[in-house]
Amino acid sequence: MLDRRFSGAFLMYIAAFGVAGLAPFILLPFLTRNLSAEEFGAAALFVTVCQLLANFASLGSHGYVSVQYFKASPRSWGSSVSAVMLLILLTHFFLFLAFVAGKSWIASWLRLPVPTIALALCTSGLICMNFVYLSIYQSSSKPQLYLLARSIQAAMEIGLCLILIEFASQPDAGVRIYTFPLAAAAAGLLGLGYCLSIGAFSRAGLSSSLKGAARFGLPLLPHLTSGTIISLLDRIIIATVLGKAELGIYMAATQLGLAMLLMIEPFNKAYAPWLFARLAENDVRSKLTVVRFTYLFFVALILAGLAVMGVAYVLFDMIVGSAYSEGRILVPFIVMSYIGQGMYYTMVNYLFYVEKTYILSAISVSVAIVGTGVTYFMVMFFGLEGAAFSGVISYALLFGLVWFFAAREVKMPWLQPWGERHG
Repeated sequence: MLDRRFSGAFLMYIAAFGVAGLAPFILLPFLTRNLSAEEFGAAALFVTVCQLLANFASLGSHGYVSVQYFKASPRSWGSSVSAVMLLILLTHFFLFLAFVAGKSWIASWLRLPVPTIALALCTSGLICMNFVYLSIYQSSSKPQLYLLARSIQAAMEIGLCLILIEFASQPDAGVRIYTFPLAAAAAGLLGLGYCLSIGAFSRAGLSSSLKGAARFGLPLLPHLTSGTIISLLDRIIIATVLGKAELGIYMAATQLGLAMLLMIEPFNKAYAPWLFARLAENDVRSKLTVVRFTYLFFVALILAGLAVMGVAYVLFDMIVGSAYSEGRILVPFIVMSYIGQGMYYTMVNYLFYVEKTYILSAISVSVAIVGTGVTYFMVMFFGLEGAAFSGVISYALLFGLVWFFAAREVKMPWLQPWGERHG
């Protein structure tokens, strides 16, 4: 059903995300046993803010680089890479201006010091650039470099954090806050070196490529903002409504649920270019292969989720510590959210392929509006359990709506996966 190249790439992406997933997982017992729940929550909030800013400020630029790799000439693709890097700098410049204008209010709302938020903004820029580098490795079929980049970042995160924990007289949130940006920078140096070695940067046609990147990314802005809200706003609401100690408990449970990403993320990284190639063939048999494989992945995803729930329930206190045992009940809901996220990833690629990103934005905005209200209500009345269950609701809506519109835009034999013809 799948060629060896796909299988090999998939295994390398599994290894890459396994290594990347080791960082928060290995650090979890050290952080929860050396930091108070409030300090752990502050560290988790910093990482969340970095990810939130990066998801927003990237404008989906890495997706543009990936699409152009398959559609443009090598010279035009080089100008696309240069254009998205410039776009990332521009978006962060405007974010910096907004931060300077409202830094006191932002710091008070997030309950983080101004310098820490400024560091998060710088870290966001590094993450966005790494998005582009990782996309280049993925598109150019270099999963080994993808694995190396993630390994470097994970090793730096784990090593530096453990060193600070060992030698600091009183470890605090800084052991995570100050090491996370350094790890991102180390991975970025690898990407920069690789791009320079292959001549990935080009100024020829830069203006045209910048306009193309903006046309691709700006319609995605509502989608990126909404997607960030769907995936990360629950943590901000918990921190601002319940406090950083409660966020620490929630994030400890979330770290165990992250085991699902070891299956979801590598699948999508290998699946997206494979899917685009099959869709470009516009062949009935290829479409049947895609549909059958998608359904098999859904089954595997559910089975993996059940396994993670069982293991996390039994080993929760041993991994996290009894001080965070309140988070055990949250794991099933968190895992169900990841199952919905994994299913959503299989469908969203169709809308990227036909470049109907405005549809995706409309869906994401709608779900984000509903999800924000639901999350705030659930947190206010049901605490951490409400926050975890609101994620299930949001991803179920997102998956269902994206599948509906993806099926309308790209005709696939979803109702006849074992037939000879598609409708």
